[in-house]
Amino acid sequence: MRILQICNSLSEGGLEIYFTRLVNSLSAHQVWVQCRKGSFVDRSATGRKLYSVRGIRGIPSLQIVHVHRSKDLWKGILAKSLTHAALLSTNHMGSRVWKRDPLHRFLYSHVDHVLAVSDAVRCELLTCLPLQTDKLSVLHLAVDCGEFTKERKTESGSVVIGCSSRIEPSKGQRELVLAFNAIADDYPSARLTLAGKVMNQRYFQELQAMRGDRVSHVGALPDIKPFLHELDIYVLPSHGEAFGLSLCEAMACGLPCIAYCDRGTKEIIENGRSGILVDRRDSHGLEKALRMLIGDRAMRRRLGEEARRRVESMFNWELHVTRLMQLYERFGYQRRWVR
Repeated sequence: MRILQICNSLSEGGLEIYFTRLVNSLSAHQVWVQCRKGSFVDRSATGRKLYSVRGIRGIPSLQIVHVHRSKDLWKGILAKSLTHAALLSTNHMGSRVWKRDPLHRFLYSHVDHVLAVSDAVRCELLTCLPLQTDKLSVLHLAVDCGEFTKERKTESGSVVIGCSSRIEPSKGQRELVLAFNAIADDYPSARLTLAGKVMNQRYFQELQAMRGDRVSHVGALPDIKPFLHELDIYVLPSHGEAFGLSLCEAMACGLPCIAYCDRGTKEIIENGRSGILVDRRDSHGLEKALRMLIGDRAMRRRLGEEARRRVESMFNWELHVTRLMQLYERFGYQRRWVR
């Protein structure tokens, strides 16, 4: 197929990592990438690059245009008008703002299908956007289970707890540090390691003032897998993740995981079976869950094994790409008869 993928983000987060992984997985097809020059997407994604919309007209017999940010939707509509391709849009964030105004009705009237990364996002979009149920479906994000393997950590005698996300208030590191501080005296072998780029310097300074000598920050990591392989427990204390791709990565490594029960994370973890869910923003709930896992190695092993099985069956990359290609073929075929 001839596919145009559009993502003009300058960031380097979960959306951009997913986008580049998707583009690189479509090497059997002819893929063009419209992105910002010098961005993480530009550096990491294969495919033929377009740095402006002017080059779209030159793509021969384009079949699919796939937009990954609502800010880029107008570019997808332009590409569709120039090429008569089918237009798909993946919503990675959700929306809690009412957008049924004339402008959004115009924009979404040109979109053939919208993909939500979780059922929580799907419900938000049905409420806030001018979309009918038949124009919207869920396609969970996924990880390559062969890439994120379960490996034995280096034996150190300590219990290492980890969290990987941008350092900012919405990611909940403050509650995690509070929970760890509450248990630190009872578990001298426990350590907490935070990974992620500092996005809010004031918030980071607050964390620095709170943390003791057994809490460390290792910064942004180009490859998260070695970090995960050194952990015994993974925690995702984010406030309202649309999905939670980093949680899936940790689960694929066979780690027992703790997360807030909210939006996308409650679709990933089956509470008590493939991980532990606690109430949102509840540092006491995090503290209780940490005590359970630190004190019970058998429970850690059981939850970790079930977490790996959960990702293999529900959130594996091969299944994700297969389902996406089925959608491409369905809508690309329909557009042939609309022209």
